[in-house]
Amino acid sequence: MKRNLLVFFALLVCLTGYAQFDGLVSVESAPVLADENDGLIGEMLMRADKRLETSTNFIKIDDNTSLMEYTFTAKEDVVNPIILVAFSHVEKPLWWMMPATKYNSIDRNVSVQKRGDKPSQQFGVYSWQRTSVPGLAYTEGNKYAVATWSDGNCAATLLPTKGKALHCLMWPELDNPVGNGFELKEDEAGVPTGSRSWEVGDYNFAPKDHVTMKKGEKKVIRMYIYTAFVKPNHAAMSGVLRSAWNLAKAPALPKVNDKKLWKEGIEKIMNQPWTGVESLAVANVLLADYAQKGGKGSFSKGVELLNKAFDVEWKSLTGRQQAELAVGLLRADALAIKCGKPRPQCKERALEICQYILGEQYSDGVWNKVGPYYLPALFAAYEATEDKTFLQAARKGFEPYMAALRGGGEGWWWGPVDRDSAYPLLQAALRLYKHTGEDSFLQDAVLASSFLSTWLWHYDVDWPVKDGVAGEKYHTFGLSRPSTDCPQFDIEACRWVPEWIELSELTGDRQWQDKAMAIWKSSAQIASQTSEVRPVAVQLDVLQRFR
Repeated sequence: MKRNLLVFFALLVCLTGYAQFDGLVSVESAPVLADENDGLIGEMLMRADKRLETSTNFIKIDDNTSLMEYTFTAKEDVVNPIILVAFSHVEKPLWWMMPATKYNSIDRNVSVQKRGDKPSQQFGVYSWQRTSVPGLAYTEGNKYAVATWSDGNCAATLLPTKGKALHCLMWPELDNPVGNGFELKEDEAGVPTGSRSWEVGDYNFAPKDHVTMKKGEKKVIRMYIYTAFVKPNHAAMSGVLRSAWNLAKAPALPKVNDKKLWKEGIEKIMNQPWTGVESLAVANVLLADYAQKGGKGSFSKGVELLNKAFDVEWKSLTGRQQAELAVGLLRADALAIKCGKPRPQCKERALEICQYILGEQYSDGVWNKVGPYYLPALFAAYEATEDKTFLQAARKGFEPYMAALRGGGEGWWWGPVDRDSAYPLLQAALRLYKHTGEDSFLQDAVLASSFLSTWLWHYDVDWPVKDGVAGEKYHTFGLSRPSTDCPQFDIEACRWVPEWIELSELTGDRQWQDKAMAIWKSSAQIASQTSEVRPVAVQLDVLQRFR
């Protein structure tokens, strides 16, 4: 067997010998996971109301992934049952995360419940609908990486403590920070215990009423466990996400009529009052429409909007906006030439901005308070001029920011890597691979894509019946999630589609092609004006309510 794959064995499912703990039961003999050399990775632990009969079923899915299925049957009517199932990763946790539990670029509370928590911090209890994979928790020890997740309908938390890490699923579902109605502790066996109240703050999905299981009623909880050997730069996470994506119950996403969507999009933007930097992006769409299809009125309207971009005082913009302006102007220059009507002033202004970017770069490659957002502009300038000064500066700037991501997303003096700032790193890695042919940059592109994938919904949110959105049958599968602080879905991931298609072609990994197409189909729900996908009024309503 290959060294990087693990074998699951030493499965013990004897459910006798319970120890009583105030109405809860503990499984003293539990499933154990070990590698091919009998090195212990971890074991399954469980607590359940003594009035519930428990049966288990362990399924080996592949060399890395297994499923532990618990069935709890009420022997009598049970009011307020508490069920906790856990996998105890028995190594000292060196790094861990619960994806999408923080939007790290937001200053408020960035020291609490971040994607890589510190042992001294408190840990949240999250609804399965608040992580990009239901209840996903990930830990790394010195030798092994472990991830667990569910298929929904239970809360999750992660407790790195006392030389081990407990990956926990809980039912009835809770959704609240520690200290706001739920206090997690451990018993002598290291199993999480707790007391529950229903004061759950402003989180939407937590239950408001007590739960009763009727006699004979069954509750099934499934915990997926992924184990692998630790890889540099937390790269084992990529395997976790691939496994979770393959096991996800992908919905039948609406079919997108690309030609119709393009036509209606052109009609829509022609009649909107665009200003500032955003007018340039729209101008390029119209110029592309003219270049590709000879669209009536597209060129004149595109030039009208393009001229507005020159009214912007670009030095007053943020670094990210400056870079987007430079890239957009270089794109406009190329499109205008393709249309047979050159606009050389576009390239002149873009290179003026890029020269400014060169002058602002520090000797160690970074920029003050800008992060990696300048990188795409430098690559665009190089590709437009073949001036290697831009390529050298881009490579120099890429290294310190990518080093932070390789280290797990921490390390920038102004804040951790988040969803938005990881995207220019993906762009830069692919461009560097294209221009240098060095395999390390392709590996960086995969790493950045894996990090971005931790923000990608791998399931459909189960909207509350009382919520008006439930009736519209929106699919969140394939959309990106800013964080649990911002309970919304949006189309930010649309930016990643071209790069993921390219990455799939370069690596032969279908994961990125499949995810790119899921993003595109899901995003069309919001962009479309037609009843074939969803009425436009509903799109606006959803964006207003969840942005």
